[in-house]
Amino acid sequence: MNQKIILSSITACAVVGLVGCGGGSSSTYAPEPTAKVTGVAVDDLILNGVVEAKNLDTVLANGRTSSTDGSYSLNLDYSGVVTLQVSCKDGNATMLNIDTKAKTECPTDVQLRSIAEVKEGVEQNVSISPITEVVVARAEELAGGNAITSDALKQARSDIGQLFGIDPIASSPTDGTYKTIVDAIHEVAKENNKSVMDITKDLAEALKDGKAENEDVIIALVEEMNDANVANLLTDTNGTATAVELDNVEDLALAKALIKELRTEVVTASEFIDDEIVNIEKDVDSAIFDTEYMASSIDDILRLTFDMVDNGDTSNSDTIDGKTYEVQGSDGSFSYTISDSSSSWSGTLNIPEALLGDDAEDELNKEQQLAIDIQGDVPLGDNVSSGSENKQTVALAIKTDRKSGITSMSIIGKVSSNGSSIEIKALDLDIKYADVDDISSVFVSKFALEGVVGSHTINGTLNINDYIINDSLEDNSDFNNEAYIPSSLTFEGSITNTQGSSLNGNLSIKLDNAKTIDLDSDDEPLVTASFNGTLAMKDRPALITNLSYKDTLDKDKIVNNINLSYTYGSTVINSTVVMDENMENGHILVSSQNGVQADLTIENEDIKDGGKLTKDGELMGTFEHREDAPVVKYIDGYFETLF
Repeated sequence: MNQKIILSSITACAVVGLVGCGGGSSSTYAPEPTAKVTGVAVDDLILNGVVEAKNLDTVLANGRTSSTDGSYSLNLDYSGVVTLQVSCKDGNATMLNIDTKAKTECPTDVQLRSIAEVKEGVEQNVSISPITEVVVARAEELAGGNAITSDALKQARSDIGQLFGIDPIASSPTDGTYKTIVDAIHEVAKENNKSVMDITKDLAEALKDGKAENEDVIIALVEEMNDANVANLLTDTNGTATAVELDNVEDLALAKALIKELRTEVVTASEFIDDEIVNIEKDVDSAIFDTEYMASSIDDILRLTFDMVDNGDTSNSDTIDGKTYEVQGSDGSFSYTISDSSSSWSGTLNIPEALLGDDAEDELNKEQQLAIDIQGDVPLGDNVSSGSENKQTVALAIKTDRKSGITSMSIIGKVSSNGSSIEIKALDLDIKYADVDDISSVFVSKFALEGVVGSHTINGTLNINDYIINDSLEDNSDFNNEAYIPSSLTFEGSITNTQGSSLNGNLSIKLDNAKTIDLDSDDEPLVTASFNGTLAMKDRPALITNLSYKDTLDKDKIVNNINLSYTYGSTVINSTVVMDENMENGHILVSSQNGVQADLTIENEDIKDGGKLTKDGELMGTFEHREDAPVVKYIDGYFETLF
């Protein structure tokens, strides 16, 4: 299927039908100034044929086609609808094959018509061909035996133009797709041992009601057009097309544009995001920053340092969580080493001497504010994939404020791991102690960063707004954060890949059942989330997106509620999605700013037959399956896949 050709031809027919020929009626007479029609007459090129312009049975002007190229020109002292007729009735005409240049006698029964609405003082091109004969037949059917009106002409021109994918009146039948279709009619005539006029009459009879219904002549013509690589409504529907009323042509084009938008831009964006999630995960796997373990390691180093100073020593060590911590130094300058059976990490720290007086450790355990610089390596946590290197390299300025068993820590500086580097603009966290030497919980409240992780540049701020005690973890001795889990977070910033594509905006996530969800079972989280931002893919207009997501319970079953709107260029799309917890069954409603709406039911992860595509409430198409693929079948008979 060639949707681009179909849409462009329909739009062209609609525009020509609406504005190309102007107003008037068949009975309006205006002697001055004259109207002029020119064109070319084709079965093969009809040379020296008789050309007549008529209003009903009255001949308004006549002449002959050129003896060299089949062109004609008539002047009419008339305004209104006229039929143009070329014939070989006097036996003096010949036909010229455009390709072979062979001349043959023109049979006297050759008589082809076209139609136009002429206006005084206006010159227009009016082709005469087998296709224009079909246009006249359609106009006569619409007129119901009366004189052909301007509206009937426009509708007939639009209908036949839609079916064949051309403007049959204004376009030239001697080149392009138009010529290929005329050639296909010749082939049908040859295959059936008939004349072109016979096939033309059969086509006119078959299509006079504006639709094709698998008539023999239509099927034969479709086969020939397919062989010639013609793409139009007849070929794309295998000869079962229905032309759309002129009033609905533009509406149908808008409906088709929405489906194209969903199939191209939305699917493209979804695929891009899916790919980027995979790529980011790969980058993160190879460049890990374990902020909680980093904070606890630094806290243990500080504790040993202050204990050493308090005891008047120049070295100190302890084993914590299977790792040996050693510190040494004096006068505010210290070095540290962390090691286990297979790895070691080391670095330096500087502490202002004013903070290193007598009983510094006691002061630390009560209330103390510190400003510390630390440079070196610290481990990654045991529960974190380490990539190629099991370390984090830090160059940090740390401020701590310890009160009543809680140390509030603020960190700025740089952290690198496995080839990636992040500048920490702000890392704020609280460390809670069960006793002097036992950290019970670490709460990260803010993480503002900028830097490169693999092939992605990240610049943003993560705020964890709330922690809550989870019931299922309270008695879990393996969980070392005192049963607290994050229940609400926001992220504001941007992610850009090396190809120049970026996603920036605001993300908010709230875990509504953070207290009651059983993390050791198959309990599903109840999430409320929103995203407002812009997706800019390389070489494509920006996709401005507003999304909200909420899980609700309906008789103990989770229902996923999604509202999405996006702006792409001049297009605005809104969608509402309600699905079950497995995203297998539900309902999708998609609408555009110009009144097009797609209403879909999903069953077992598939689109159910019978969904409707409408424009301002008028049916433009239905959704169904063909060869197990979901498609939309438009009211003109054309169909296309959704994905």
